Amino acid sequence: MNSSTYGHNQHRDQHDPTEDCSTNTPDIVRIWCYATFVANVAGLIPCLFQLVVLVSHNASLAKLHNKIHSTLRHEHNYRARSAFKLIEIDDKFRLLRPGSVVVELGAAPGAWSQVVVERASCLSQVKDQPVGFVLGVDLQPIAPLSGAEFISMGDITLKETQDAIRQRLDDRLVDLVLSDMAPNPTGSAPTDHIRIVKLCAIALRLAVAGDVVRLKQEGGAFVCKLWGGVDTDELVAATRKYFTKVNIYKPPASRDDSSELFIVAKNFIGIQNE
Repeated sequence: MNSSTYGHNQHRDQHDPTEDCSTNTPDIVRIWCYATFVANVAGLIPCLFQLVVLVSHNASLAKLHNKIHSTLRHEHNYRARSAFKLIEIDDKFRLLRPGSVVVELGAAPGAWSQVVVERASCLSQVKDQPVGFVLGVDLQPIAPLSGAEFISMGDITLKETQDAIRQRLDDRLVDLVLSDMAPNPTGSAPTDHIRIVKLCAIALRLAVAGDVVRLKQEGGAFVCKLWGGVDTDELVAATRKYFTKVNIYKPPASRDDSSELFIVAKNFIGIQNE
């Protein structure tokens, strides 16, 4: 075999398979090739259809989910749809009851406080029913809410705000500390995670230290919003030093594509061996 013949055969061995259906191919072979191609494509159509249906279904569910919460928000006159997150947390973990004393950090615009007022019976006039108390604190202004007390424009890391919290609590033992605090998002998930973990640590310290808030032994609870990330486990471990029951929970009202989580801690045992 000469070199030119070898080169030609080598080229033919590496030819494009579509050449089998070229114009030089007999009609019967071309028909078979195209029929096979059409059959393969047709076989993919049901899969593609199912994929489109699934994506459309999930998108429709998300829209329906948001529409339901939006409708309920207006029906109940809640200030924000975040109210449903606390409702779902409380439905699952049974944190609020008539007479509960609650401190809420990051309280603006007041939607969580509305839920607490309802479920802790802060406006109750029923004979012999305990009347609850909720004190909300935020760096932002909060519109007044019947049944709740607010400290607006208050930085919980400052002594003057901490003194104001003590004064408003007036020696009450606290059943529940809520934190819905969150930094303004930067667009960087790792950075936002680090920043919200710091806020969670501040909230946890305020809840358990006993110098600003006196959380009830064995009955006290703590709920804190978190954006999931590398430090989540460490924060959960820190919380377990003070509470015997600690869970990570994402309520259905949180958006599916959100990293939002909540630490839900129950049965405060105080500061041990520190």
